[in-house]
Amino acid sequence: EYIVAPYGGCDVLVIAGMDRDATRSAAQDLIDQL
Repeated sequence: EYIVAPYGGCDVLVIAGMDRDATRSAAQDLIDQL
């Protein structure tokens, strides 16, 4: 979920998977694309 500047400062990106390993994998995939 991407939340655009909820407090007028920085944007927020929330990454959540079914468990710790799924979340870690999703975050790593995103980092690899950046």
